[in-house]
Amino acid sequence: EEYPEVYARCHEVTHFLSRSEYERLGNIPDVYAQCDSTCHGGCYHGTLEAYLKNKNLDENDLKEEFVKVCGKKEDHPTPLVFNECFHGMGHAAMFITDTDLPKSLSLCDGFNEQNAKNRCFSGVFMENSSSSTSKDHKSRFIKAEDPFYPCNILEEKYLTICWRYQSSYFAKISSDNWSEVTKLCLKIPQNYQDECFRTIGTNQVGFTQDMNVMRANCELAPNSDLKNVCVIGVISSFAYRFVGEPAKMIAFCATVQEKSKESCFKQIGASFTDWTFDKEVAKNECRKISDQKGADWCLSVI
Repeated sequence: EEYPEVYARCHEVTHFLSRSEYERLGNIPDVYAQCDSTCHGGCYHGTLEAYLKNKNLDENDLKEEFVKVCGKKEDHPTPLVFNECFHGMGHAAMFITDTDLPKSLSLCDGFNEQNAKNRCFSGVFMENSSSSTSKDHKSRFIKAEDPFYPCNILEEKYLTICWRYQSSYFAKISSDNWSEVTKLCLKIPQNYQDECFRTIGTNQVGFTQDMNVMRANCELAPNSDLKNVCVIGVISSFAYRFVGEPAKMIAFCATVQEKSKESCFKQIGASFTDWTFDKEVAKNECRKISDQKGADWCLSVI
């Protein structure tokens, strides 16, 4: 991670590594046993891509198998790994359908729980908007002349997650010019602008390792609510990239403006509940925060 190009794009690398390892071992548990959240958990996602590709199921069997793969929450060591499974299924849907967005979303619709659907949608739209691993199979559902496509033609049930990840496409087409991304986020329907700004935050973790730069880019948002959701995005990204390492999150919250600190520390608390099923363990992590007000905000959401 001393190399900026690796720090920025290593999520792809972990996708490819675990695809290769699945080809060698042939089952999900054995590959998952070697995975962790390095580079935003790409290891979990690539495993599922290779699994579905190797199964080579017809359409009916695929729909049936798709909703079974992740199992129950108790089958996973942490809530985060459970969540990564559904997100990875979204990536996998795009991988095996040759980036067919409607078909991939339809597969995600097969899940019963809305949280599972949304996590799956997130993998689909991440693959579509920023082509995280699709160098060899570009998305067919982006248009250079229309930065708001496909969100502007989809059913409402997909729009929250679509606009969240379209922000990554805005970053891509503007070469990470965050002022331009901010302008584009302000052109989408107002109901979804907070999602767009949240992803400006998540994308900082990869764009830079300088927390002052991250904070400054969130400060480009035009009001305190959107600044806060950007800050929340930074924390959520740290939480899924550096699991079990709260120091980066706490250090970032120390840099933000006073009016953003509550949102920042509360998101740390929410993140701790993704790291463990045991709420007492999560609370103990909050209690380690030296900023007493920050610790209290952290505890308040658990």
